[in-house]
Amino acid sequence: MSAPAPPVFPAELIYTPNYCEENVYYLTHVFNSHPEVHNAWDIYAIFISNDNRCVALWQQKSAQPSEDGLVLWDYHCILALVPRAHPSAVAGGPHEAWIYDGNSLLGVPVPWSTYMTTTFRDAAHRLTHYRCKFRAVNARQFLDWFASDRSHMIIWDDALKCDRFISAPPRHPVIVGPAAQQAGITNNLMQCYVSMGSGDTGDERYGVVIDYETFAGMRW
Repeated sequence: MSAPAPPVFPAELIYTPNYCEENVYYLTHVFNSHPEVHNAWDIYAIFISNDNRCVALWQQKSAQPSEDGLVLWDYHCILALVPRAHPSAVAGGPHEAWIYDGNSLLGVPVPWSTYMTTTFRDAAHRLTHYRCKFRAVNARQFLDWFASDRSHMIIWDDALKCDRFISAPPRHPVIVGPAAQQAGITNNLMQCYVSMGSGDTGDERYGVVIDYETFAGMRW
């Protein structure tokens, strides 16, 4: 049986730079709402960070022209589609997973193996300070429990004498998933999704944390 073609990035979605988690949330919602997608693929939000909140990623649009596509971020968020019929497919094979990263220079979507070998370079991951960890959260849990008030994007501006966003926020309202809203949670982005430290509770609502070596070796 041939592998299904990955869905194209929905034309109706508006991409907002520097709000990767919100971009992924709405992309997850669209894919999870289409039976032809969620019946053929397992959908995951993937948060990328580490204990130092400093990770190195290449082939990123936000990089300076002289930096070879390199950015150092506190975290990043992407979406992965894993074919349900072949969950153990060999990387580079016909049933490979696909990555959706709106900030990538590689295009959207891009095969799992291509994304891993070009976005994460081994030289950087031999340095513990920049070595990535990955939090994989399945679509339903992510849509239900994610909440962000965008406070992590607000700083005090001495010149203006007021708070301001360091990057223009999305036009849509802040996101609070239905389960988070029912539980009275208004913001859990940094504590429950970006955090990769030893204090992680392992709560299944917020996915599972995977180290770089394990994640790079996965046969999606």
